Amino acid sequence: MENLKILEWNINGRSSNKPLPEFVFSEILKREPDVAVLLEFNGTNNARKIKKVLSEYHVFHYDGAPYAPNFDKSGNGILMAIKKGKFDEESISEHHPDQLSDDDPDWFTIECSLLNKKKISITGIHVRPMYKISESDMDKNCESKDIDIVDSQRRKNQIEKIIKQNSNLETQIQVIVGDFNYGPHVTKFLSSCKWNSDNKDYFEKEPKGHELNWQNIIDMLRINGFCKNPDFSPYSPLGTSWKGYNLDWLVIRKIRGVNTQIDKSSDYNSLDWEFAKNYQKNYTDGYLVPEGYFVRTDPGHPDHAIFTAEIRIS
Repeated sequence: MENLKILEWNINGRSSNKPLPEFVFSEILKREPDVAVLLEFNGTNNARKIKKVLSEYHVFHYDGAPYAPNFDKSGNGILMAIKKGKFDEESISEHHPDQLSDDDPDWFTIECSLLNKKKISITGIHVRPMYKISESDMDKNCESKDIDIVDSQRRKNQIEKIIKQNSNLETQIQVIVGDFNYGPHVTKFLSSCKWNSDNKDYFEKEPKGHELNWQNIIDMLRINGFCKNPDFSPYSPLGTSWKGYNLDWLVIRKIRGVNTQIDKSSDYNSLDWEFAKNYQKNYTDGYLVPEGYFVRTDPGHPDHAIFTAEIRIS
């Protein structure tokens, strides 16, 4: 039996390259994860500091891939750290996108072997919201409010793309963790908008009157081999991860007879906002979470809860 402690945290670096607050490093260290995934990570100096602080880890990162076809801006970076002595160092390989389309999330995958020779892949994912859309991309009969529908469909497409991509890996254990930017609070009715695209009809599989919601995501995960017994849906500890919602999730896929499951009784599992005690309420950019903390939202300051969970492998 082997346990893996996983930490995932959207640290809200975006493309700012601002120095991370000092508490970010201490918060990671005190939790002693086997795997740490930091989303919206940017900055060479930040990466250098992380590698110095996490000296007991193999640390990998990239600063985000450019958007095709214009390459005029980039997605957000991801940093991943895996604990030395837990994985076979010679087996480690890293993968990330070279460019992004509308259907691509920010993602970073580490493939390696545990010391017991079981092959594992760990993917950090950040699903990218769509904040605006050109008029040429919208059907003339589509109301402006339906931008939200197109955005939700695109988010689903991004999740589906990374799920199918991982399904093609040869690893015996597949772990995906991150900010899905989607959750049980999402319900959209696809009744008044048709999405036009040169490369894909986003609503081709979603007929008029169809409801786009969290159950669609769960069904898509199950079809692709994730969220099987006993983990029937994406996992999140009790609590909220962003502005009162659950956006951060963990899913696993096990193949070739390896018994892997989320240890839902572990004391390690948490959505922790305690780091926000470092923030003061005299900032204009921020919000209160149900847990009682004020959270800064300006770039360079984490605005998601620290997600921790433990999985069992036998």
